[in-house]
Amino acid sequence: MWNSPLAEHGLPALQWTVLLSATLVATVTDLRARRIPNLLTGLLFVTGLGHAWYAGGGMGLLDGGIAAVLLALPYIVLFVFAGGGAGDAKLMAGVGAWLGLSYGLPALVLTCVSGAVMAMVVAYRSGRLAAVLAETRKFAEGAGPLVAVGQVRAAAGHLPTPENKQTMPYGPAILSGVALTALGVFLWTP
Repeated sequence: MWNSPLAEHGLPALQWTVLLSATLVATVTDLRARRIPNLLTGLLFVTGLGHAWYAGGGMGLLDGGIAAVLLALPYIVLFVFAGGGAGDAKLMAGVGAWLGLSYGLPALVLTCVSGAVMAMVVAYRSGRLAAVLAETRKFAEGAGPLVAVGQVRAAAGHLPTPENKQTMPYGPAILSGVALTALGVFLWTP
C-alpha cells in the first residue's frame, strides 16, 4: 500500500481515493448526461459497507449503514417532493457507507452548503436569483413548520410551481463536499 499524507494521519488512503474518484466520475457523468449511473452508486455502496465491515466488524457495518441512511435521507426527500435526482441520494448513501457517521455528517453539511452556493450561482447566472430566493423563502415559511410537526403531505403544497423550479446537476456539490471533508480531515487530524 502506498503511503499518503492521509495515511500518516491514521486515515486509510483507500477510503479517500475511492470516494474522490467515484464522486469525480459521478460529477462528469452528471454534467454530461444529467444522471449518475446506478452501477457507480451501487458499487460505491456495496464496497463501502464491505470496507466498513472489514475496518470495524459488526459495529463498523452498523456505523456505515446508519451513515448511508442519514446521508441519503435529505436527497430522498428532495427526490420525492421536489423532483431532485435519485442518483444524488444513491451517491450520498455510498458516501455514507464509506465514511461512517464521524466523517459522513461533516460531508453531508459541506455538501449541502456547496449545493446551496452552487444553486445561487446558477440562479444568478440565469438571471433568476431574486425569483429563486423568493420561492425558497416562501417554501421555508410555509413548508418548514409543516414538516417540523409531521404534516409532510401538506408541505408538498408549498413547493415551487414547475415554471419556478430551478434544476442543476448536483454531482459537483457532492464532489465538493467530499473533497472539503477530506481536506478538513487532512488539515485538522493530529
